[in-house]
Amino acid sequence: MVSKIDQDSMRETNRKLMLQVLFNAEQTSRVEIADQVHLHKSTISSIYRNLEEEDFIEELGDGVASNAGDGVLS
Repeated sequence: MVSKIDQDSMRETNRKLMLQVLFNAEQTSRVEIADQVHLHKSTISSIYRNLEEEDFIEELGDGVASNAGDGVLS
């Protein structure tokens, strides 16, 4: 069984990985981020929602995979 502390630590690590990719990319998508950091798109989407609620990121428009709910991020 994974402890809450381990889960929180992993989530924070994943968040930092995503922010690093966003910082270094002019524009990207959740699929591209997931590929770069080797995480599931659902994990990236969850982190994305939190970052968007905190006004760290904003969606710029529809990306290539828009039909699957993946916009371009900045």
